[in-house]
Amino acid sequence: MSITDPTVSQKKCDWDEQALGNIDCCQQVCRQVSEEQFLSITEDISLKLELHNEKYSLLDVGCGNGYLLSHLLEHCSAVAGSDFSHEMIQKARKTIPSGEFSCGEALELPFSDNHFERVLVYSVFHYFPTE
Repeated sequence: MSITDPTVSQKKCDWDEQALGNIDCCQQVCRQVSEEQFLSITEDISLKLELHNEKYSLLDVGCGNGYLLSHLLEHCSAVAGSDFSHEMIQKARKTIPSGEFSCGEALELPFSDNHFERVLVYSVFHYFPTE
């Protein structure tokens, strides 16, 4: 499936509307957890990616509005994100002006191989088509 597929195009429109229709950063990316739970999640991710040991460059595939990535920023030498929602990418650029963001599909990332030392794909796979 590609971005020109009607189903994918509709999902893209849905995420654009989600970004535009909610002021709350967590609601934009459907985070239904408390701030305490969210901080626990970000700490767990940081530990699993070993971001506390050394500052690595990090790519977040399916970054949405950059909210999760913004909580990992202090542990990274550089951050980047990709999402297929143009509006989410616009929000991410405002959230993290120093980040490198691109709009597109996860299977067609605009970065060269070995460009990042760490890659995060969090809460995204269930959106991928099964065929």
